[in-house]
Amino acid sequence: MIALVTQAPQGRQAQYLWYSTDRGRSFQPDGTAPVLPNPGVQDFRDPKVIWDADRGQWFMVNAEGQKLGFYTSPNLRSWQRVGEFVRTDLGLLECPDLFRMTVDDGTSHWILGTSANGKSRGLPATYAYWTGAFSGTTFTPDHAEPEWLDYGYDFYGAVTYPHHDASGAEDATLRRALGWANFWDYPHNTPTLATDAYNGDDMIVRDIRLKKGSGSYHLVSAPTAGLDNHVKRSHRLGDVAVTGTHDLDIWPMT
Repeated sequence: MIALVTQAPQGRQAQYLWYSTDRGRSFQPDGTAPVLPNPGVQDFRDPKVIWDADRGQWFMVNAEGQKLGFYTSPNLRSWQRVGEFVRTDLGLLECPDLFRMTVDDGTSHWILGTSANGKSRGLPATYAYWTGAFSGTTFTPDHAEPEWLDYGYDFYGAVTYPHHDASGAEDATLRRALGWANFWDYPHNTPTLATDAYNGDDMIVRDIRLKKGSGSYHLVSAPTAGLDNHVKRSHRLGDVAVTGTHDLDIWPMT
């Protein structure tokens, strides 16, 4: 099992390779040098690595401030920069993501995701994504403006991973997402920290699927079906129109 991770000796972020020979129970470093050294920038982290089967290569998306750097490798140790995806209107980009999904209409599409901060434009600060085309070196979005997996607060730093069926084969119609129930504006000063000693956690895992809408494709999410046998009570709200905020008179059972 191989892990590409960010370390920051002397405060400089770079990507290092670790490996496990006991099915992930323990890891050890593959030497002391980074496999992707920092070229001299402040933000250089959160590598997302996938196997690009169409071209027989490893592909990495790396968070680099207001851009996502694209890299390829034949062996996970030697990386070549091949492109980038730049957005100067969404704040600091973190935790990038790249995957392909099959839509409910049977077509297959690539999705590029990243945690972004669009609050200066009246947009969320959560998981932004674009559907589009991936060539192995570039990503071309279908639309310039991103979609958002969650339009509220506190779904930041999200990661997704594929679902596998009973045989172990990857199911391209379903992924799962796990987000951070917090945000950089108040990681040490959440409203509940003083009263409940609660300072954020991971969100409930979501099942995500790619759906065809009116002239575009978009991700839809719901609490993972694995929680169905834990449900104690259901509330059906119907259609709720919201302008600004709307508190729901629903409280968890103790």
